[in-house]
Amino acid sequence: MNKIDKENIKNRIKEIESKSSAEIVCVISNSADKYRYIIFIYSALLALMMPFLLLLIGKRFNALAMSEIELLFFAFFAFILEYSDIKYKIIPKYIKKHRCKKLAFYQFYKLKVNTTSNHKAILILVCKKEKYIKIVVDSEINKKVPNKIWNEIVKDFIPYAKSDNLYKGILHILDKVEQIYIKNFPKDELSKDELSNDVIEI
Repeated sequence: MNKIDKENIKNRIKEIESKSSAEIVCVISNSADKYRYIIFIYSALLALMMPFLLLLIGKRFNALAMSEIELLFFAFFAFILEYSDIKYKIIPKYIKKHRCKKLAFYQFYKLKVNTTSNHKAILILVCKKEKYIKIVVDSEINKKVPNKIWNEIVKDFIPYAKSDNLYKGILHILDKVEQIYIKNFPKDELSKDELSNDVIEI
C-alpha cells in the first residue's frame, strides 16, 4: 500500500470521526506470525519422507548416509518455507485465523485503543499474507453493536483480500463503520480525538 492510499485512508477515518463520538484505529501487518514451529514440523515430515522415496526409486544408502540426506532435505525445506510465501498456502486456515486474532487483541491493548474516555473505539487489523481481517471493539461499542454485524463486515472484506485489493477493501469497511457510527454513536459535545488516525504498519 503506497503513501497516497494510506493518506486517503487516514482522511477517511478523520471524516468518519468528525461525524461520530467513536474512533477508529487501522493497523496493517505484513504477516501475523513467522510460523516457525509449523515450518519446523513440515520440514521434518518432508525430510523423513525422502529416504522412503529414494528407496522406491531403487537408491540404497547406509544409515549414516540416510541421516545426512534427511538433514540436508530438512535444511532445504526449512529454507524454502522460511523465505517464500508457500507456507501461507499450506498452513491450515484456522491457525492463520487464530494468529491474526491474537495479534489484533495484542495491538488493541498495545495501542491503547481501550483507553479512550468514552470507550467507543475499534481496531481494524489487516493481515496481508493471511488475507484476513479482524475487528476488535471496545466495551461501549460492544454493548450496542452485535458481533454478527462485525462478522458480516469481515466476510465482505474477503473478495477484496482474495484479489489483493486491500486499499479498496479497507475503504469498503470504513463505509460500513461510518453507517454504524452515525446511527449508534453520533457526535456530541464531549467527543474528542484521542487516538491516531494514521494507518499503522507493523
